[in-house]
Amino acid sequence: MRGWKAKEEAFKARQQKKLDRQNIRAIRRAHLEGREPVLAGPSEAVAIPDDWEDLGWPQMKSLASKISDSPIKTKDDALTAIKAHLDGNASSA
Repeated sequence: MRGWKAKEEAFKARQQKKLDRQNIRAIRRAHLEGREPVLAGPSEAVAIPDDWEDLGWPQMKSLASKISDSPIKTKDDALTAIKAHLDGNASSA
């Protein structure tokens, strides 16, 4: 059992490092673009940019997956999740 706990802790540490790297990149990109960053993480608030509808598919999918518990597989899924979040119905997304 001890080996399993150690593996689980190591996994959590790797996930946190991954989130930290993503957040650092998001902050740098946002600073260069002159906007607020969208940070990843379970307790982080997600800011939706004003031009979210103009985002490319990878950025839109990333943004939608941060605010929705449902899997985002298509652009329609992403649009639905973001619109629900903006309307305050994030639980139904």
